[in-house]
Amino acid sequence: MVREKIRQAINESGMSHSQFSRELGMCSTNFNAWMNGARTLPFPFFIKALNLLGLSVGPKSVGFSYIPADDLPEIFYMQMRQTGIKICDIARQTGIDPSVLSAFLTGARRMSTNNIEKAMEVLGLGIVRCTTSTVSAV
Repeated sequence: MVREKIRQAINESGMSHSQFSRELGMCSTNFNAWMNGARTLPFPFFIKALNLLGLSVGPKSVGFSYIPADDLPEIFYMQMRQTGIKICDIARQTGIDPSVLSAFLTGARRMSTNNIEKAMEVLGLGIVRCTTSTVSAV
């Protein structure tokens, strides 16, 4: 789901994956390996990719977000409050350790993109267009 949305946004931008990986500051081989599901993408590159493409994370039902991807823990926390889903619910459904989720939500620790994707699914979040003016367009 995440990779497909990023792939689609890259294609819509007119850039090749190689050009985009250079913009991202990442080796194209590693970026393509992530796009193909062969490896994880480091958290800072994930956030930068979303920002470069004018994307963020938001409720699938809404289809857009006012909050930039830089505030991903806040996006998760707001969705948890809105849906009533608790850390223990996410942990049980995803296998992510509750302490990892808690540390991510407080900003004390980053979470792997694989775990981010799992938590997004439980929370009903997806990759959406960001409507804030702080993102850069590709």
